[in-house]
Amino acid sequence: MTEIYLIRHAEAEGNIYRRAHGHFNGRITRRGAAQAEILSRRLSSVKFDAVYSSDLSRARSTAMPVCAAQGLELVLTDQLREVDIGAWEDVAWGNIMHEYPDTSELFNSDPARWSIDGSEKYEDVQTRMRDAIISIAKSHEGGTIAVFSHGFAIRAFLCAVLAIPSEEIESVRYCDNTAINLLKYDNDAITVEYHGDNSHLNESSSSFAKQTWWRGAGKRLAEDLRYLPTDDTRDAAFLDGLPGGGGAGATDAADAADAGKPARFTAFLEEETAGYLSFSSQDELYDKACLIESLWIKPQLRGRGFGLQLIGQAVCECRKRMMALMRVAIDSDDSQSALFLEKSGFTESGRNDKKRMFEMNISY
Repeated sequence: MTEIYLIRHAEAEGNIYRRAHGHFNGRITRRGAAQAEILSRRLSSVKFDAVYSSDLSRARSTAMPVCAAQGLELVLTDQLREVDIGAWEDVAWGNIMHEYPDTSELFNSDPARWSIDGSEKYEDVQTRMRDAIISIAKSHEGGTIAVFSHGFAIRAFLCAVLAIPSEEIESVRYCDNTAINLLKYDNDAITVEYHGDNSHLNESSSSFAKQTWWRGAGKRLAEDLRYLPTDDTRDAAFLDGLPGGGGAGATDAADAADAGKPARFTAFLEEETAGYLSFSSQDELYDKACLIESLWIKPQLRGRGFGLQLIGQAVCECRKRMMALMRVAIDSDDSQSALFLEKSGFTESGRNDKKRMFEMNISY
């Protein structure tokens, strides 16, 4: 009998920025790196014979502390990747649910009926995951293996093992980041000893403790921003008056940035205006950076992660422009903004009597 610890990757950019990341190769966050270390300590009493991982960065980075602690080489395979979500890759979940309400519902409730341009079939995810895990088990008969993969892929695999039809997938809950599923393989049969164990995480280290979308139907829309490119304005009174269905004078933000003008986006929560983002590119010979000029969230929505989602929109757009750094300047006495930026992954890079400069490396 072979024991397989099937583990979801640590918290990654898509999780906190609320963006759809399948094959898109997002990085783990600072909390994700801490989760990976906590997981490694949790598993320190288990002697692994091998460690396998999806070749995507968020899974690979989660597996590395376990490998380092046990002196093992990490084996990478694209067969353990997340589902390829085609045209949805790196799109904000808020935009997806607004533009594809029925299709996005199927993604979570009946994925065999879900498809989008360029996407991978649910049955194909199940087949490659099952084939990969059985092959790994056969290569280490009687051993103990750690396998690192992704939320949707793990869920699809478990449904295949437990013979749960697609329309009943909601009976298999999503796993928290770094949650463990213990499998046993014997005589070509896989059994599930336990599923989604995140007991090594506490309230501050768990990703799910800070999110509601996974707890039931109808929750996700209330915590995911969507974005529209807009013409220039930083006036909060104007933003409050924006129509719920669109921005003011929608324009092509990418063209504006290419022309050397700031890129601007208005954020919406369901049909209500929620915030505003503006940034410009600094493309000099040795300094390819985006400068955030404005980032504003409605006061009643603050403290709920929406500012971090706006940062994520900026990261996404800056990477499209091949920028390696993102910068923001604040007043030297603005301690609240400084705390927010530090929590969002920025580090202070300079200051004078009037301003403090923060930056974040967004390159891969």
